Amino acid sequence: MLTIVTFLKKPWVFLILIILLALGLRIFHLNLNYVFGEDEEYQTNIALTLVKHFHIIWIGVSAANTGFYLGPFWSYFTYIWLLLSHGDPLLTAYVAALLGSFTAMSVFYVGWKMFSLRVGIVASVLYSCLPLIVFFDQKYWNPSAIPLLSVTMTYSLYKIKENQRYLWLFAFAYGLVFHAHLSLVPFIFLAFYSARKGVKKTVLLQSIGIFILTISPLIAFDYFHKFSNITTPLRLNQIISGAHPTILVKVQALVQSVMRLFYIHPHSINANEIIADCSKYRSSPSLLAAPFVMLIIVFFFKKQTWAKDNTKFLGLGILLITLSYIFFPGGTSEYYLLGLFPLLLFIPGIVWNKYISPLLILLICLLGMVSVLTAYNPYGLASKKQIISQIMSTIGTSTFELTEKGECHQAEGWRYLFKTYARVPERSSIDPVFSWLYPKEISNVPAEFSVEITGHDRDNPGFTYKILKK
Repeated sequence: MLTIVTFLKKPWVFLILIILLALGLRIFHLNLNYVFGEDEEYQTNIALTLVKHFHIIWIGVSAANTGFYLGPFWSYFTYIWLLLSHGDPLLTAYVAALLGSFTAMSVFYVGWKMFSLRVGIVASVLYSCLPLIVFFDQKYWNPSAIPLLSVTMTYSLYKIKENQRYLWLFAFAYGLVFHAHLSLVPFIFLAFYSARKGVKKTVLLQSIGIFILTISPLIAFDYFHKFSNITTPLRLNQIISGAHPTILVKVQALVQSVMRLFYIHPHSINANEIIADCSKYRSSPSLLAAPFVMLIIVFFFKKQTWAKDNTKFLGLGILLITLSYIFFPGGTSEYYLLGLFPLLLFIPGIVWNKYISPLLILLICLLGMVSVLTAYNPYGLASKKQIISQIMSTIGTSTFELTEKGECHQAEGWRYLFKTYARVPERSSIDPVFSWLYPKEISNVPAEFSVEITGHDRDNPGFTYKILKK
């Protein structure tokens, strides 16, 4: 009996169990629940140009409608999976799930080495089973890398005091931020703070070289395009579309997101929980999350937090992401906080009560697992494939044009999916946005049928379609 207890206390045993938990929840019904929408269609269309004819590209997708283009890493990464799957995006869903599981493993390691084994276990278990994180980890797009990069940069900057070569790791991870999402750009200030007592000249120059090499495609792009990327901050207020939320609105959205992080109602539609345009159909914050919000507040007001380097670096990382979210003049999209979520999960293990904390964490994890296992998606990839099959059985080999309609489910990647699972329409309503990626596929041939697909958001969630003879 003692041997079994000793075995179970080994860190690698916890790690294996955490990976199995994280992966199991992320791949459960993934073929049914996978969200493939406009963001995914944009990314896959770019990567598909590489599959058709491999060539060097210097930029990826545009970042948050700012006019700043991210680096091409995610496009090359996606190219690998589309090449292997012959364009089928379902494989990318499983890649996203694996990436999320690897992030859970990283949370365990960083929590263990930066704080304690208890913190690593608590944080990684929460990361594995909280539904909002699971739903985002089932979505394949460039921000998928942000949680991992956030944890990696926080840890590497904390370790610089012990070994300055960790600045190499930070430089590489920080360079990848410009390929993934700009929400973590403010981490440069934490880097300055970490290196305030000086870094060896050779280490600093090597780190700068690693960073430059990582973002070199963007440097090349700017050189040949009159530095349009690097001058984006000068045009930020002119570029950002839509309303500019007030600071109060941002703070309210932040608090709601943090509460949603810890609890989402069972039987929810995972697509509505993570698609930015579907915010009005999301689960509302629950009082079940209140104890964790209180733990976060306690963490920031404890003197001990700012007396130790490990908790200080964690607190500063959280503050940087939080303040940049509040003062960024754009929208309140929840995915801007993907870098914040894993950092917050270290706090329950740090602010620990040996009587209350284990029960609280067990309860919220069990409820989270129920929410994940009961989630469904009438807008998922499986539903779309079924509709495509029904439509094609009706129109046969006839030519057709495609129109997408709806409220928050109006751009759902239909053209790419028809192209992958059936055949490409002569024209589609998404062409004005993406046709620059497939100009030769736009046909002037008259369409024999008009296919209209509508996403419904209220009483009967899902899609309906009309097939009209022209």
